[in-house]
Amino acid sequence: MRDNKSSEISIQCLHRSDLVSSQVLENPNVKRSNLSCEIHPIFHHKHWTHTTPKLYEILQPALRLASYFLTHQSCLEYWCTVLLGKVEFRADVNWNVIIPPPLDKSDFDTTIELLTGAAGKIRLGWYRHDDIDAFATAVPDTQLSPPGQEILLDKNFQKFAEKEYKTCSLCHQLRFQFFIALNLAHETVHAVRQLIYPGIEPYFRVYEPEPELGSSWERFTFGNKIQPINLSFDCADGLMTGRIEYLQELKQTFVVYSPIPMDFIASFFQEETWSAANAYGRSLFQAPLTPHCSVTPHTFDWKGRRL
Repeated sequence: MRDNKSSEISIQCLHRSDLVSSQVLENPNVKRSNLSCEIHPIFHHKHWTHTTPKLYEILQPALRLASYFLTHQSCLEYWCTVLLGKVEFRADVNWNVIIPPPLDKSDFDTTIELLTGAAGKIRLGWYRHDDIDAFATAVPDTQLSPPGQEILLDKNFQKFAEKEYKTCSLCHQLRFQFFIALNLAHETVHAVRQLIYPGIEPYFRVYEPEPELGSSWERFTFGNKIQPINLSFDCADGLMTGRIEYLQELKQTFVVYSPIPMDFIASFFQEETWSAANAYGRSLFQAPLTPHCSVTPHTFDWKGRRL
């Protein structure tokens, strides 16, 4: 589940003038998406409920980006580890931790087959914000036969896409598409994992701040979690990373929020980025840390562990 109330975030520490000067909101050099990869079978229109062809067409950039997050060679290590790794109990964290498999070609091939096989066992749709306090979630779906999983995005995303999206700037549109893709990939981690290994999730890595595999995917891929400034569904105020830091001298955990420049977000929608990732891997995907940051006390106790 991608919680949108995990901590208190205020733009008062992220001054709008800084966001403008850092090109977090607008960048005149940004290009429209030219992604041409096939949409993954999990995200095919027939698996969506209450999603018109027009809405599905609007979401094409996000669906293609989410598909790359699932299947591109630079991203497969995570999925391979989560779906094929063995689990062992670690006394130092008092929890189960995933032990990575060898990560050879046969493992990658098997992972792709497992992800493809999950199509049809996962439905996608929308839910009212009052029902679940999160950007998105993955839940058991007993209406499928046999029972499967359902990925649900907040209806505020649907409302914005249908009513306001077309009038927004290109940068605003790309931020929105990026965040939809991120949520889809995040929740697909939970959904596919539960299809294969039902039950409580393990730690992805022993030094993760929480046993939450969707969040671990974000940290593995981007270096930190990503969410909208001010937690706005339309991403109007920009996107930012959230890095957990434990300050020993204060005996307290903080989250350091750093706005993300638009050129980084927009790069994911260009085929040349994914071609370069074939050579350089996910190092291209590590979100840059801008000098304008906001520091907020964390509301959870992670026992001094830090990412």
